[in-house]
Amino acid sequence: NINSINYRKLDVTMRMFGMVQTVQEITRIAKLGDRITQSTIDIVMTNTYSNFIGCKVLDDRIGDHQAVKLTLDFNIAKASKFKKILIRDHCKSNVSALKQFLSQNSDYQPILNSSNANEAADGLNSHIQHPYSALIPLL
Repeated sequence: NINSINYRKLDVTMRMFGMVQTVQEITRIAKLGDRITQSTIDIVMTNTYSNFIGCKVLDDRIGDHQAVKLTLDFNIAKASKFKKILIRDHCKSNVSALKQFLSQNSDYQPILNSSNANEAADGLNSHIQHPYSALIPLL
């Protein structure tokens, strides 16, 4: 009943939270004694009215209630495609070959003598990169 105190309390509470009731049609038709009653007892409340597209009471019934169809527009970010990653063969024999190559064919003294950590890291990376690519192949 739109004039009842409970309806007014609900209305005030919904307004406080920026909510609206979207169902505007009769959702329940029931027989009460000799008379037939009609009411909007099934409701949908939302505070995201900008996502609301429509609400429709369907002819389908669930007991003495009619089904309600609500349509919302949600912008859901599309999942990105899987990124292809390269996998190298780190088997024991390949790692051993890399270890042997780096121990026999490398002069680490310039890297060890560096006083700049970033330069040392860059030097070590460039020192290892080519043998690593050659001796640890892609699968």
